[in-house]
Amino acid sequence: SPYAKWTWNSKVAGWEGGFGQQIVGETWVAHHGIHKSEGTRALIDGVDRDADHPILRGVDDIWVPTDVYSVKNLPSAANVLLFGQSTAGMTPEAPLMWDKSIMPIAWTKDYSLDGGKTGKVLGSTLGSSIDFQVEDMRRLIVNASFWLLDMPEVITPELSVEIVGNYEPT
Repeated sequence: SPYAKWTWNSKVAGWEGGFGQQIVGETWVAHHGIHKSEGTRALIDGVDRDADHPILRGVDDIWVPTDVYSVKNLPSAANVLLFGQSTAGMTPEAPLMWDKSIMPIAWTKDYSLDGGKTGKVLGSTLGSSIDFQVEDMRRLIVNASFWLLDMPEVITPELSVEIVGNYEPT
């Protein structure tokens, strides 16, 4: 198939791991946390926070009810913005599980395609429907959208990320 290289488990030469690995920086690996038993607490990279990375503007605290995913092959060119630590429970107050290693959960990466076309991406293992109930999670994605459009000047901590309409994820 001409599309075989895009799948998550591609073995096509130069496209191992498919779109996820080659463009975003990682493909599906595994759950690192225990699904529906552990949440994810985001640990913000202090270097990027201090450098005022536009994607992190106004992002102060992210806890989501989805578990941490394994990231094993992130390229060295990726810039990790957030690391994820598993929590021992499904509430924002749940303690961190210090016996589990942290994993990258949000990063930026430049890429180039055959023919020389280049771009940049935000990769993340966060983003299930229930994660978007968390304001700072929405802020991360809204900020990233403006950053990806080369509009960092419009990103402020006060930028509205309110949910419009009724949102009841499952």
